[in-house]
Amino acid sequence: MYWTDWEKPAEIATAQMDGTNAMPFLRDDIGWPNGLALDFPNSRLYWTDAKKMTLESIRLDGTDRRVILKDVVRHPFAIAVFEDKIYWSDWNTHSIDSCEKFTGKNHHTLIKESKDYIYGMSIYHSALHKRIENPCASAFCSDICLLNGVSYSCACSEGRLLHSDKHTCQAMEKRQMLVLAAGNALLSIEHKTLGKHSLTVLPSVVADAGALTYDGRNHSIFISDLTKKSIVEFNLHSHSRTTLPIKGLETVVSMDFGKQMGRDKF
Repeated sequence: MYWTDWEKPAEIATAQMDGTNAMPFLRDDIGWPNGLALDFPNSRLYWTDAKKMTLESIRLDGTDRRVILKDVVRHPFAIAVFEDKIYWSDWNTHSIDSCEKFTGKNHHTLIKESKDYIYGMSIYHSALHKRIENPCASAFCSDICLLNGVSYSCACSEGRLLHSDKHTCQAMEKRQMLVLAAGNALLSIEHKTLGKHSLTVLPSVVADAGALTYDGRNHSIFISDLTKKSIVEFNLHSHSRTTLPIKGLETVVSMDFGKQMGRDKF
């Protein structure tokens, strides 16, 4: 697979379909690379560059780079290739245009919108792709099967880990999360690879939180209560609450937890 990245330096990068062997494919003289399109019969990659106002192509071995159109396009974005033509969208003209893919000749405007931006474009035809055997069709992945350069790789859905057999996924025993306490509110936030973070409102266990620390062994947190002058242990799995029998507490605004000489210490 190939993708564009606007970070400095801007680049076109490549990797196997399972994410392995990720590496830069092209970094030289690239501005704002937007759309990509593979021309399988000719083993070429086409792309649009809005900063340079160009349509360009290169062989998949990194040789024979060509500028197809320059300055004729104003803000090219999406691109597709079919037979002897390339098609692209332009955010400046709000149009879909085409030309000959090797020479840039016979430039035509196919569709012109009044104000819409065309983000994506794809052309599907049996001639564009060779019929090959899919290794995942006979794979034994418990969750997800991904193609790689040789065969396939098994992967896991979010919150699960791949077993040593490289085919079976298991639930994670400990999941990373951020726990926040403010006033009487207690929240947990889990990072998601796709989409928004997951936010959970936990039961209120203190009147006014002052400090918080974590016990990874028992999956519990300890919170000081500034109003009640106490420290509460709250289990993140069972949601059980225990007030620790510690006397003489006042305003606890900093706290940490660990073991010393085999005993729990604050």
